[in-house]
Amino acid sequence: MTLMAQDPATRPAAGDETPVVRITGLGKAFRRADGSVAKAIDDVSLDVRPGEFLVLLGPSGCGKTTLLRTIAGLERADTGSVALRGVEVFSAERGIDLPPERRRLSMIFQSYALWPHMTAFDNIAYPLRNARPRPDRATVEKRVQAALEMVGTPELARQYPNQMSGGQQQRIALARAIVGGDDLVLFDEPLSNVDAKVREQLRLELLALQRELGFAAVYVTHDQTEAMELAHRIAVMGDGRVRQLADPATVYRRPVSRYVANFVGTANELVGTVVRHGEGTTTLRTGLGEVTGVRAGLAVGDEAVAVFRPERTRLGADATSGNGNTWPAEVAAVLFLGAQTETVVKAGAHSFRLLGEHDVAEGEQTTVTVREADVLILPADG
Repeated sequence: MTLMAQDPATRPAAGDETPVVRITGLGKAFRRADGSVAKAIDDVSLDVRPGEFLVLLGPSGCGKTTLLRTIAGLERADTGSVALRGVEVFSAERGIDLPPERRRLSMIFQSYALWPHMTAFDNIAYPLRNARPRPDRATVEKRVQAALEMVGTPELARQYPNQMSGGQQQRIALARAIVGGDDLVLFDEPLSNVDAKVREQLRLELLALQRELGFAAVYVTHDQTEAMELAHRIAVMGDGRVRQLADPATVYRRPVSRYVANFVGTANELVGTVVRHGEGTTTLRTGLGEVTGVRAGLAVGDEAVAVFRPERTRLGADATSGNGNTWPAEVAAVLFLGAQTETVVKAGAHSFRLLGEHDVAEGEQTTVTVREADVLILPADG
């Protein structure tokens, strides 16, 4: 998996600007058929800054789509509030709940939601023709044509959705979202129905459009690569809560919990018990002996887990001498993945994954090492 974090220079600066979206204490529960209650959103609070691309990342059932739909007004929360551009559009306490059409936002669905009986032109023009006040015909035509040009599909103006590929439909859905000039666009896994190569291209196009037009985006996905490439910040969700909210590099390199570490990228793990603290380090006793890494806030005797990334793990002659955790290992598999090679090694009862070119063969005896600075010690229950 290729992980790409955006250049900080491209990110919107934090300042005193009013957030485009402000979510405060939002909660929503569903009652299951057996009478039990499931919290789809559990006391979520976050802001989306003007021009920011915020990605809601998590597995199915984590609450990310429900959260997106409450921003849009398609779901009604049980508690909390939603403000758009400083104006409350939902408040459980005050009984405010503006309908979607009054929230001044656009939304792109997983299914694209294009009208099958309308041409691409008419699909894109739909929000303009239903706006109040309604633009004149010449203005509608000019703005629709500009939107088609912007997404690179002017030739599709008179085509119907069933005459387009999935990628083309996605472009038309995006054109419809941006034609109204809204400063907030919501995306519900919009690229999941197109093949990998088209998805890569559409991500780049979407990123360029968002930078050019400057709208704020809230984007739902379960795809880690997609989140890393698109986001200024990622909100990693689990069980209806935001488990971590940070820029992509921080989420990947410094996850705050075992859950985040394992969901975002691949993580090697060693479970153990905290035995002592050093200067900025914590040492665990594990099945492979002692492991030292970086962590504050755990007490001696706590159950914990040492987490380290495959690309930070070294093998054999490449292993760093000193200031590291080193164990004897056997090569279990060498997997050629095209752009990179993954090596799987067995150290005792544990398996570790490594990325990079290693001149080893299956069954070979070697050593595996990871520097203390590259090991995070996290609570075991995360």
